[in-house]
Amino acid sequence: MKYSAVLTIIIGLCLLSGCKGRQAGVPVLSVSIEPQRYLLERIAGPGWKVNTVLSKGADPENFDPAMSTLVRTAQSEVYFTIGAGAFEESLAERLAEASPGLRFSDSSARVSRLHGTHDCDGSHGHHDGTTDDEGDADPHIWTSVANMKIVAANMARVLCEIDSAQAGAYKENLRALNLSLDSLDSRIQAVMARNNSQAFMVEHPSLSYFAHDYGLEQIALGGEGKELSASAIRRGIDHGRADGATVFFTEPQSGSGRVGQIIKALAGKEVSINTLAYDWPDELMKIAQALSSR
Repeated sequence: MKYSAVLTIIIGLCLLSGCKGRQAGVPVLSVSIEPQRYLLERIAGPGWKVNTVLSKGADPENFDPAMSTLVRTAQSEVYFTIGAGAFEESLAERLAEASPGLRFSDSSARVSRLHGTHDCDGSHGHHDGTTDDEGDADPHIWTSVANMKIVAANMARVLCEIDSAQAGAYKENLRALNLSLDSLDSRIQAVMARNNSQAFMVEHPSLSYFAHDYGLEQIALGGEGKELSASAIRRGIDHGRADGATVFFTEPQSGSGRVGQIIKALAGKEVSINTLAYDWPDELMKIAQALSSR
């Protein structure tokens, strides 16, 4: 029996048992990544359970959700995507077939995407990307406070549609969230004002939107999902030295300790971050503070 058929049967049994849209009696919303959950929980309040598809520490580039994750997502009232990678497209196809009544909503609608940030080898250019439609769109929109305000507004709008009785509360929660995000942006700008260098290094171009927002240069050793060659590492280190980069950011998803050792020895300090963490505002502040502390 095909995997999709098995999924359809399991979800069908759940629907027949009356568990559509609820877990332990609480209505469910699903999101792709933890930074979305951070936003949505603050908008939706305690009356909703928010389910995250991407497992903690998983790499969006090669993530394959477990059957239990698919079932939980299919039981949701809405699945909010964010353009996080191929796993979303594959998941959407399977869920659309197995759970036709599931509503999908693109929470990244109206976000201005950067392009061409993954077409790099550490040897040239400002890899914070361009808003021109050349090259692949960069998916890491959650490293921008401004982008996340758009994501929050999109999710709040859908919540108001499906639960109009609580629309006033959702709008007030969104207003409070926006104030906190504005404060975060102001604090980042204040910290970045002490930054003497505009360049930093990463293994893969995951901080393009952060660099774009705050006028920085991201030097990436390689594109997303590409193995790093010794020559690319050397070119990246030479580029970083030439442009005064002394901070190299690594993430759990990169998983290349060899690169970390090389960068630590040749390009200053290595700083571990996790932009896919639930408390993504703390991660952005950590990035700003690392760049400003010399």
